[in-house]
Amino acid sequence: MFKTARIATVLVFAFGCIPAHALSLKDWLAKSKPDQVQYLTNCLARLVVDVGKTDQPLAKKITTYYSEKAPGAEYPPGMNDLFARIGRLVRQAETGKTVDLSKMEFEQVVALNTAEKFKIPVPADFQRAADPPVAPRPAAPSTVPPAAESRPSVARALQRPRLAPIMVGKVDVSHLAGLLWGDTREYVSYILGPPTSDPEQDSSGFGGYPLRRDDGLSIRVNYDNNVVTSVKVYSKGSRGTDPLLDLLGKSESAAVAVLGPPKTRESLWTIDDTDLVWSFPVAGRPADQRPNPQTIQTLTLHFKTGVGCESISVIW
Repeated sequence: MFKTARIATVLVFAFGCIPAHALSLKDWLAKSKPDQVQYLTNCLARLVVDVGKTDQPLAKKITTYYSEKAPGAEYPPGMNDLFARIGRLVRQAETGKTVDLSKMEFEQVVALNTAEKFKIPVPADFQRAADPPVAPRPAAPSTVPPAAESRPSVARALQRPRLAPIMVGKVDVSHLAGLLWGDTREYVSYILGPPTSDPEQDSSGFGGYPLRRDDGLSIRVNYDNNVVTSVKVYSKGSRGTDPLLDLLGKSESAAVAVLGPPKTRESLWTIDDTDLVWSFPVAGRPADQRPNPQTIQTLTLHFKTGVGCESISVIW
């Protein structure tokens, strides 16, 4: 117990009490890819050295965790866990939850990831400084590079396209449910983990990979050349986290008030199912004046009698 307590203290003072080493997670994400890699490498080296002053066997285990692949695995488990944690924090910050990346030290995220793996207790104030703690998802393919020579791809997956707003009425539809047009498959894996089994099969032909957010929102994502080209979300009620998701469960009139009149209104399958379709211009391509729910450059809201808006999809 005494040794464990000392190791916990090392984790805190190695990363939390040395101003020269402190860097916010926001600042780390803003660095160039090579600088991100270098900073992470130095951070892990400091951690191993400091823990080694108290417990050499544990220091060796930490080194193995972050640098050695298990037989048959593609990447080291420590890297998978760390970047899954970072990705989840990024998504929480982007979707309006109480996460401020500028007040969260990168070193603390690394320390907490390590403490969680090796069951090392940390003081409550240190834990709160990097709240909310996020349990890592299972390792997803191509999320973290295994060796120094390929490490720049770690940062590449966390970088995102810079998009101008794509407005439909009062709403920017360049993103949906925290995902942007052009996000890489690796980035989506960081944020949402690997595809899940989907008990709600999509009969509209949208297809895509079924995923699920922490708040239970069901999502389908389609890719082209490894980047996101369309997203569909399902829910039985409003999520209230952004103007589009807030329309889930709402009426047609509520949607029109925010998005303006749709280009197309179709009743599908039964009289209880209706699609409202809006179109928008992108990349010099004009909007389709008579779009259908499966054409590009469209926003589609599906309504069901007695439920309201049941799903939202954007095809860029």
